[in-house]
Amino acid sequence: MKKLRLKFDWRVFVVSVAIVVGVSHLAERLIGLPYWVCLGIVVLAMIVNGVIAEWEDAQPGGFYNPIDDQIDR
Repeated sequence: MKKLRLKFDWRVFVVSVAIVVGVSHLAERLIGLPYWVCLGIVVLAMIVNGVIAEWEDAQPGGFYNPIDDQIDR
């Protein structure tokens, strides 16, 4: 199994934080829950979404594991 090397990119981090803060603020206004509760929900949703996307990409036929018919030759 290949060892996964994580690379930190500040631009992705800043954009992700901006999205989390913006969506949390919007959810606070629309739903009426406290800001910190909305922030926790949004952060958890982004983490779960990332884990599911990574899992799907690793499946046969996914982005990281294409089947023979999908490989350009």
